[in-house]
Amino acid sequence: MGIISVQSRVAYGHVGNAAAVFPLQLLGFDVWPIDTTRLSNHLEHPRFTGSVFEPADVREIADGLIALGVPARCDAVLCGYLGHGAHGDVALDLALRAKAARPGAVFCLDPVMGDVGPGTYVSDTVIEFQRRHARDADILTPNAFELGILTGRTVTTPAEARRAARDLMGHDGAPGCVVVTSLTPEFGNGIANLAVTRDGTWTVAAPRHDSAVKGTGDVFAALFLGVYLASRSVPAALEHAASAVHGIMRAAAESGTDEMPLAASRNEITAPSRRFTARPFD
Repeated sequence: MGIISVQSRVAYGHVGNAAAVFPLQLLGFDVWPIDTTRLSNHLEHPRFTGSVFEPADVREIADGLIALGVPARCDAVLCGYLGHGAHGDVALDLALRAKAARPGAVFCLDPVMGDVGPGTYVSDTVIEFQRRHARDADILTPNAFELGILTGRTVTTPAEARRAARDLMGHDGAPGCVVVTSLTPEFGNGIANLAVTRDGTWTVAAPRHDSAVKGTGDVFAALFLGVYLASRSVPAALEHAASAVHGIMRAAAESGTDEMPLAASRNEITAPSRRFTARPFD
């Protein structure tokens, strides 16, 4: 199975395609990355070098893949960090081509825009794209902050996330699945994730770890998509993604690294050592 992944690229650390490609390959997918940036590191470090690719440059790479017939061999297009809203237009075009060629192909949109604390860290063109096309996705994977941007609601808890997700899905149920990360559990401590579909809602909670590494949302979206493609089960995908990210975060906290230790955590990615159960959310 194959996936086109349209996201940022950093040389040091693991965010964007540097976070998503390796886990998907470990799950057995061919991944064809299209980079939207070329940066030395993510922007939360004190300094960085590099630049955002021009939309025409991203379009050129996509056109090359189209000429090779790659979209027709894709099971999914994954869209993450965009340097410009026009990058999203390229990803959506690739997704539409894949879906036209392969029944069952999906468009997974991770609407990377910001988080609690730093706030928004993308341009207005990116926010405009996400608001305009969130409902074109088959799978949407915002964090709580980003779901708030998309819906204008306050989102903190699973109950608030479910209301916002259903509001976003509207009467026609599009997108078909909204997966919300970085939620405060209804009871106890930790971190909760929620998946909302037309047929049901599931939640999974895990302990928090004292680590400030970035890119966990990128890994979560990639793993959710990969397991979903293999199983077509939303609860299984939610459970695996949450459990694997927990294992990666635990390894980061124990090692004190400033970036996710993906290579060292490869077994956590494929077979998490601690499994957290996805439960129906009533």
